[in-house]
Amino acid sequence: MNSLKSFGIAILSCLLLIMTSCEVDQDVSNEDAIEQQNDAVLKTIEKWGFSKDVIEDLGDYYLVDGDIVFDKNAKYPDPEDPVSKQRRHPQSVTISNVRIYINPGMDANWRNASVQAINRWNSVNSKLKLSVTTSSSNSHIQIMYDSQDPSINLASNVFGRGTFPTGNGLPGRGIWVNPDFNSPGLCGNAITQNMRIANVQHEIGHNVGITHTNQSFGSLIPGTPNLDALSVMNGGKACTINNFSNGDKTAIRYLFPNTPTPPVVTPKTFYRFYNSGAIDHFYSTNRSAPSGYRLEGAIGKVFDKKVTGTIPLYKAYNRNAKNHFYSTNRGEVANAAGYQYQGVAGYVYSSRGSGRIPLYRFYNSTVVNHFYTTNRNEGNGAAGYRYEGVACYILR
Repeated sequence: MNSLKSFGIAILSCLLLIMTSCEVDQDVSNEDAIEQQNDAVLKTIEKWGFSKDVIEDLGDYYLVDGDIVFDKNAKYPDPEDPVSKQRRHPQSVTISNVRIYINPGMDANWRNASVQAINRWNSVNSKLKLSVTTSSSNSHIQIMYDSQDPSINLASNVFGRGTFPTGNGLPGRGIWVNPDFNSPGLCGNAITQNMRIANVQHEIGHNVGITHTNQSFGSLIPGTPNLDALSVMNGGKACTINNFSNGDKTAIRYLFPNTPTPPVVTPKTFYRFYNSGAIDHFYSTNRSAPSGYRLEGAIGKVFDKKVTGTIPLYKAYNRNAKNHFYSTNRGEVANAAGYQYQGVAGYVYSSRGSGRIPLYRFYNSTVVNHFYTTNRNEGNGAAGYRYEGVACYILR
């Protein structure tokens, strides 16, 4: 194609049974294809932006751009249909762990090349992880010679062929490689091990939904360059592709973003302290008693970091009254006369739930002391203290 574009995502969840083969550049005859003007598949292909001079009629299917197969018996989405315009979704293959079966009938060079290609994919920092399985029935992708599949016969100028995903969230099923590729005639040298690795690497890209970098089929992936001569996903470059370019890696990370697993946050014991001289209660996840305070025990558990569903329990201190004050209402703490905001004591819940208990709030205006307890009776029995409601809910 004369118009070079960035990485494309295959029509994936919309297009069915698309297969792609990768070969050296060749001229494509279109005389038979353009005669069938009333063919629905042909019209759809043209709507996708392919010119008639790159469409070849091969009987049961159309070969487009020398690499892409459109089955005449399949139905493909009309690009003018608004639904089909969602093809740029970054998660065309929705699974993260892909199992690949390497046919043991291939020779050691091809088996090792397949393993190395998988290793190259895994070296990219993405959430897509490929692994080798010895069970063909348990695999998502199978790599084999074309001669090991009676339905496939790759021409001597075709190095390999992959299969695009078909819309069920799984990668394309088959990858076929051609051990009889005419490398001396087309590349000027025998097949090297790196050629095997790079071309298997390339075909895996098709199976997980990446089209050719240097062809117009598919949608642009944001952040990738308009031109990338180093891309391993360039089509018609079986002799020269080498390894992932920076643009390739950007495309893979865009399609399969590696979201870090959030750290597990465990609740912390919430301790109660008392200063009899100041007549003040103090609450903290730190078991060490502040100067002048003695530990009265644990009243429950709170989080020291925010987790889903929690809210901050703010704390403030009145130096003149020698009183600590706690509330989930930041405005109440900030506007309390004489109190200085001291941050967050912990993260708590605003409502009941499994494993949660209410933290009751009491206040003694005579001695100016806020008192918090999970034992309602304890608060009710404290002389001079008035019940002010549930401050929050903490864990048992």
